[in-house]
Amino acid sequence: MEKQFFQMAKQERQFAQNFFSDVRIESESLTPIQQHSSAKKLNRATDYYLQRFIKFPQIAIFHSYPEYLHAALLEGNPLITSFVPQPFRLLVQNRRYVPDCFYVFRTKRYVIELKPEGKFDTKLKKPLKGYFKQQGFNFKVLTNESILKKETLALNWHHIVKTLLSAEMINTDTEELKIMDQLSVEGETEFGLLIKIGDRLANQKLEIAVFRLAHRGQIALDLKDRKINYSTMVALCS
Repeated sequence: MEKQFFQMAKQERQFAQNFFSDVRIESESLTPIQQHSSAKKLNRATDYYLQRFIKFPQIAIFHSYPEYLHAALLEGNPLITSFVPQPFRLLVQNRRYVPDCFYVFRTKRYVIELKPEGKFDTKLKKPLKGYFKQQGFNFKVLTNESILKKETLALNWHHIVKTLLSAEMINTDTEELKIMDQLSVEGETEFGLLIKIGDRLANQKLEIAVFRLAHRGQIALDLKDRKINYSTMVALCS
């Protein structure tokens, strides 16, 4: 047993040496906290977006449209429990590097970089992947194009999140039970048939209830191809 332990330790050292012999990587902290830049020039030179989320309750800052959409997709996935934009400040060969996003999927932790066509310097990608693996993180490079393909879905989730945040003090427990009962009896139903279109107050609470259930993953909304509307299909999650 002791011999096996030393063999594993030796393999880990060799693994680290293989990844880090050419590229030096340092981090101030591996606690994911959004890194804020005071460079106004950077903010003016990029697509700059601000929004608060439920899974990231601070004011999130994004420096590109794909980053902004990606955050909404994370918010809309009930298996993702939290995320942090620009989570770490690293020094790679004495140059600052800030990944685009960190998120927790079930029990796994991911560090994400978004790039046009997924083009990321291979001399950096392999060492970063090895470095984060040593810390218990999975490092992935996603293409901007793969995120932009889901633009409609992401924008729908942005709308849902903004609605839910504006309704934090509104209790919808009764409405949620009513919607779950109706869907269990009738099956897949149009959004407009779940809410009282002519009753403004009831309409608001039922709409919020639908969005809360969808956010928790208890019901599914068909949000991929067009903006959410009264004909959007709603169903219980299996």
